[in-house]
Amino acid sequence: MRKFFCINTLCKRRIFTERLANVTAPWARRTLRLAQRLSAIALANGGAADTGTKNL
Repeated sequence: MRKFFCINTLCKRRIFTERLANVTAPWARRTLRLAQRLSAIALANGGAADTGTKNL
């Protein structure tokens, strides 16, 4: 990802980065591929998290 710096001293936003919409959403902390993989893991293991509460 490339960063661009504004040389205008009156500019409120000093650093700009290029958008990569097919890789990640703006301000995202995860890439789209990682989010898809984590979702697949969560769906695959979804029933296993509740097995300990059956005997209550």
